[in-house]
Amino acid sequence: MRTWLPTLSSLAVLGCLLSTGCLSDQEKAVRTLGVQGVEFTGDAFVGHAAIGDTEITHLFVVGGMDVNVRSAEGRTALHAAAAASD
Repeated sequence: MRTWLPTLSSLAVLGCLLSTGCLSDQEKAVRTLGVQGVEFTGDAFVGHAAIGDTEITHLFVVGGMDVNVRSAEGRTALHAAAAASD
């Protein structure tokens, strides 16, 4: 009878899949946003820029959010951040 013995490479792949070690920086950023309960949407991006949340805003940019995306109100993150700093 033949038994299944995991090989070193199959264990490495499994470990990679179970951790974030195989993810790109972009995928890690999007996952981090999700873990923090933040949706990866243009409105959320603009909203966090408006309140000066630089850590979350940075994760959006690293995650691949188009920095020129507009909220439902037509504002970009730059517009929102500038207006909030007044």
